[in-house]
Amino acid sequence: MNLKKVPFDTVWVPFPEIEAKAKEIGAEPTRILPNGEPLYTVPFMTIESSDGSKRVITDSLNIARYFDEKENDPSLTLFPKDTAVRDAIFSQWLRDKVGFKLIPIFLPSLRKALKPSEQQYFVDTRIRVFGVPYEKVAPQTDEELENAWKTAEEALTAFATILDQAGREGNHRISPRPTYAEIEFVSVLRVYKAYSSGDINAWPRMAKLNGGRWARLLEEPEYDQLESIYFK
Repeated sequence: MNLKKVPFDTVWVPFPEIEAKAKEIGAEPTRILPNGEPLYTVPFMTIESSDGSKRVITDSLNIARYFDEKENDPSLTLFPKDTAVRDAIFSQWLRDKVGFKLIPIFLPSLRKALKPSEQQYFVDTRIRVFGVPYEKVAPQTDEELENAWKTAEEALTAFATILDQAGREGNHRISPRPTYAEIEFVSVLRVYKAYSSGDINAWPRMAKLNGGRWARLLEEPEYDQLESIYFK
């Protein structure tokens, strides 16, 4: 939305209140868990039309698709029709094979960034998101942390290799212009960078990986606009 210069208001919803707020405004669950339980996550958005009618959209992907169609600017198309299938497959691969591999390193930072009243709720509910308890995801020992770093480095190197093989050798961009997959990846990195500090500051090590490739990606002019989503 920032890239497309669509004005919006952000409302902060504490972790324990997400499900109640989603139900209050009529937002659909993000997904249904294997046990049939609905899982509600942010973001969700209420859009009010000029005629007074309201529409609620859940999940970043659905929000991005809505505005990509509504704000039809060919130079800012995040989901080009001629590459839609390929982009969808790659976006899922990037999320599963790279993004999720970084979570264990930064999970303690994200927990610590929450208010004390939210931290235990965050820990208790990670089993709904990951299928295993928080302690099974977040490293509990130095050895587990180093193993998590090894997994993350292997995942990022595999991603860098794909870019190189696709003719983006040494480049940190997926394509010459922003794509949804790249925006999603950048957004994850920006959150990790913002909330890594103090005694569990993982970002400096991450920034050096693959010759600083991913740190340079965050410095691209288009992505400076993304900061306001998370940090205002």
